[in-house]
Amino acid sequence: MTPPWDSKYTININIEVNYWLAGPTNLIECYQPLFDLIQDISQTGQPTAKIHYGTVCFILLFFCLNKKKILETRRKLGMSS
Repeated sequence: MTPPWDSKYTININIEVNYWLAGPTNLIECYQPLFDLIQDISQTGQPTAKIHYGTVCFILLFFCLNKKKILETRRKLGMSS
């Protein structure tokens, strides 16, 4: 069974809802995938911020592609991985 959103991480209230109970239920290790995502985006989002906004930071758009897709896109654009 495939959900309508294809099980993608989407950066809206849905990602927050997934982690609401991790702290209160003492499942802190469940935060790690979110921290990994933020770490990855803090690096892969830098070129986008520089190109489109002329700033040194990172940008996080409404949805995230998996790392393989991000690296493929960067390669096609001639950016280092």
